[in-house]
Order: sequence, then structure tokens, then C-alpha cells
Amino acid sequence: MTSLTLAYNQDIDLPAGRYILVVHDFNKPPVLVNYEIPFPTTVTENTGTTAWIKFSNFLYESEGIPTNLKLQYQFQYTVDNATGQKSEWLNLGKPVSFGESTGWEPVVVNKTVENSAGTARIDYRIRLIGPDGSDQGNLTLAGSTAGSVVEYSDWWNAQIGRIYHHCFAGYRFSTPTVSVKQFGVQ
Repeated sequence: MTSLTLAYNQDIDLPAGRYILVVHDFNKPPVLVNYEIPFPTTVTENTGTTAWIKFSNFLYESEGIPTNLKLQYQFQYTVDNATGQKSEWLNLGKPVSFGESTGWEPVVVNKTVENSAGTARIDYRIRLIGPDGSDQGNLTLAGSTAGSVVEYSDWWNAQIGRIYHHCFAGYRFSTPTVSVKQFGVQ
């Protein structure tokens, strides 16, 4: 194994606590995303209705160029399982710049099977926030067909009481394409 080449070599100070290290550029130190502990909980005498999401922004406009816009992650859940009625779009924390993360933000899990641990679909979108704080509309990015541009949207199932990290990373208009990488934390 003498033909191996060192690809990444950075020194960092790792403070006490629980973190995830995000390597987003081989020429820069990793970003430390703090996993604030203790994790959030809700105590209820009935089945709960909450999961928690942390959103991290690692969107590059193109190779070597991180986005200069703040991203506002939003979610929507099913309010009425019988009719399929959805909630309004709700902000998941505050807008975050490149390399930043929200806290553990609660999302509503409206389970469809009453006598169950409780899982439900949560829809997501991202709004662009300009330097002046103005909402500049939905994030657009490269579509699945060559030359197409689409608005970002996604969905993930969430389970009551669980904690998830949504790490948004990749290139907006080239490959590797941008997407959410979800980590179940607890």
C-alpha cells in the first residue's frame, strides 16, 4: 500500500461536546456542526406529535464558490389525514448562511395509524434570503434533464420522538448535484 496519496490533511481544535465534522473542501478545515446535548424531548401522557430537524447549508453555486445567500428551510405537514389538507409552509429555524446550521427545530408528525410508533411524511422546500433579508423566492437548481432548472422540493418520513440532521450539500448547477443527506441522530 505504498501507492496511497494523502488527500486531506487539516489540523483543528475539537472542543468538548458532540459534533459532526463536515469536510466540504479538501483545502479548508472541516466545519464543526454542534449537536447540542441533551437532545430535545417532549413528555406527554398520550402519543407525541413531534420530531426534530437540524438543517445545515453547504450549497455551492459552482465548484469552489459557496453560495452567498442565506437559505430558509421550510416544512409542510398533513393536517387532516382524511382530506389530505396540508399546513401552511412553516420556517424551520432561522435562515442560515454557508457552513451554518439551525438548532434542533420541532416538526409536526401527524401519524396515519393511530396505534403505532408514529411516522408521517413531511414536505420541504428552501427559500432564498438576500443580503438585505428579503425573500427572493424558492431555490432553483439543475433539474434531472440536461439544461432544465427546477425549484427545490423534497420529502422525508419523520418518526415521533426522533432527531434528524438534514445536511444540504452539493453544486447548484453542476455535479455532484445538491441534495439533502439525512442522518438519524437518535
